[in-house]
Amino acid sequence: MLAVYSITPVSGVDYFWTIPEFAVDVNGQNSPTVSFRYPSSFTSGTISVIAINGCGASSPRKLSVKKFLAATPGAISALDVNDCPTRQVRYSFSSYPAYATSLVWTVPAGASIASGQGTTNIIVNYPNTGLSGQVSVQSFNDCSASSVRKLTVNISACDFLFSKSGLTNDTKAEQMENDGINIYPNPAGAEARVEWVTKLPGQITYRIFDAAGKQVTRFTANPNEPVLIGQGFMPGVYLVEAIQGMRKKTSRLVKL
Repeated sequence: MLAVYSITPVSGVDYFWTIPEFAVDVNGQNSPTVSFRYPSSFTSGTISVIAINGCGASSPRKLSVKKFLAATPGAISALDVNDCPTRQVRYSFSSYPAYATSLVWTVPAGASIASGQGTTNIIVNYPNTGLSGQVSVQSFNDCSASSVRKLTVNISACDFLFSKSGLTNDTKAEQMENDGINIYPNPAGAEARVEWVTKLPGQITYRIFDAAGKQVTRFTANPNEPVLIGQGFMPGVYLVEAIQGMRKKTSRLVKL
């Protein structure tokens, strides 16, 4: 980083600057303005200048200087913005890191940043296929780069099929039977109930994932059996997955 320091000039005098050891690209010695680049090893020190004329030298004027490192961004949180097939997730942290002048986000291969690069929150586009990896952010200034803040993500593949008639989880006959997951109330406060209303027999396995793709809970139930969910969940959007034999359905729970 190029640093520039100056004083108000007085006619008829020269100036002698004392600058940090191992500074490079020094310009302006004997003038009222000096510039140089700090060495990478610099942490703190003092810059001083004295005025000199034919009668002698002044007392030094001093300035204490310190290298400030860009702070590491805070913990990353995730929130679903859009569901399949155009699913998007918002990643954010609370406040801009101290002493940082820029931020750089990275996302897993196959995902892309739709907006927000360089800010404290981004919107990420995910494909319909499953993927895993890390969302990370790092802060920078002219003197340093922070540690990298990371969040591991595990995004499941969209579980519907594309057809000319639209998006379906099961056959049209099953849809006509009103075969599907009910979650109520939704959005939910303290808790909600989930049940798979179906005429087909067979135990149902439920799995619930948070917005980062992490499994929060897993349990089994019988068809048409309401089960309480959501107790202790943090506010956010959750994916509820239900599997019965070779069939799978998903729905979304919004926890307030």
